[in-house]
Amino acid sequence: MTDYSQMNTDDLIAHFIDGASRLGSAFNLPIKMSPRSLEAQVIAGEMRLISEELRARKPISDLRPLYDHPNEDVRYWAAGQFYPIDPEWSHAVYGAVFEHLSTAAVVALVRRAQKRPPKRPTLSDMLIAELVQRFEDASIRLYATRFMSNENGLADTETYNPPYGRDRGNRA
Repeated sequence: MTDYSQMNTDDLIAHFIDGASRLGSAFNLPIKMSPRSLEAQVIAGEMRLISEELRARKPISDLRPLYDHPNEDVRYWAAGQFYPIDPEWSHAVYGAVFEHLSTAAVVALVRRAQKRPPKRPTLSDMLIAELVQRFEDASIRLYATRFMSNENGLADTETYNPPYGRDRGNRA
C-alpha cells in the first residue's frame, strides 16, 4: 500500500488526475468502468486516500486548477473530494460544466451577484449609455444567480430577487 503522506503535493495531484481520468464520472456517461468492478474499487480507494491527504494539507492554490481541468471527470472528482476545504469552487464546478464555462468564471459571477451594485443616479438622471450599463449589470447578476443555492440546496431567491428591487428604489 502506498504511503501518500510521503508524496509531495504535485505527485498526489498527478495521481488524483490519473485516478479520476481512469474512473470516469457522471459528467461523461457512460461511466468508463463499472463502480462494482474490482479495478474501480481499488482506484476509488486510492482516490479517497489521496484526497484525504490533500484535504489535510489544504493546498488550495494547487487544487484550483483541478476545478478547471480539461477532463470533466477530474473536475467532478475535485468538486466532490475537496468540498470540505473549498466549498465555493467545488460548488461552482457543476454549473460551469453544464453552462460550458470555466469554474473561475462561475465563481466570479457568483461573487458579483453577492455584492451590492454600485450606487448610481436615479433612472431619470441617467444617460442612455448609463441605462444600458445598468441593465447589463442587472442582467449579469440575475444570470449569476442560476449558480447559487441556499443552505438547503434550493435556488437562492434572496439573491435572485434583489436585482429587480435594488434598482427600483435606488435613489443614491
